[in-house]
Amino acid sequence: MKMCFWNVAGLIGKDKEVWEYLKTFDVVGLTETWIEESNWEKVKYRLTKEFEWKCRAARRIRKKGRAKGGIITGLRKELKELEYKEISDNMVERKIAYKDKTFRIIVVYNQDTKGTWKEIEERVDGREEEVMIVGGDWNARTGEEGGQVNEDIGKERRRRSKDKKINAEGRILLRHLEERGWTIINGRDEEGEEWTYIGERGNSIIDYVIGNQEATEEIIDMKVGKRTESDHMPLEVETR
Repeated sequence: MKMCFWNVAGLIGKDKEVWEYLKTFDVVGLTETWIEESNWEKVKYRLTKEFEWKCRAARRIRKKGRAKGGIITGLRKELKELEYKEISDNMVERKIAYKDKTFRIIVVYNQDTKGTWKEIEERVDGREEEVMIVGGDWNARTGEEGGQVNEDIGKERRRRSKDKKINAEGRILLRHLEERGWTIINGRDEEGEEWTYIGERGNSIIDYVIGNQEATEEIIDMKVGKRTESDHMPLEVETR
């Protein structure tokens, strides 16, 4: 099963190549779509009919200007969906049965790490045997920390990352990950972690795939895609 988590920085106006790219995955999570409820049906018409699409509409704070946020998720119709849940304006979950396991796939657009984790603690329960995968734009820099713990020696395996900086939001994220026993999947292979955000003010790594112990065992590949349609790069994940 292949997944894609991507901050698309606006979905309207994206060309055909974007839709063809997304069709190569089984699970798609798009954030910052800027799609309002009023124009969702028009956008949905353009999306591939091979997927079951859901939209958490963007919210308009002021009358002028564009709406903010918005999450669109898609599941290939061959997958068996157990539940769809809108956890908050910036976080949705698609729960599926795949092979002999339950996968809980959460797409997040984080703007306040404390607030996001409060929502997770209050509304995201989970059994140890479930595969929990959380992907999206976290707006937090974590340097090379947050990697999987080597149980043989009881120490964290340092992630390989081009971004060595840890900011305030990153420290909050790392603390909560340690408390919950979750791991940042980015940068665990020998090639290391590529930039996920490339902007005018510089490059950084602020988009992550995070998982519990079951997820680290199920994910066999995770890499940062190379696209030019957004200042964020897509996160591409493959499970067994």
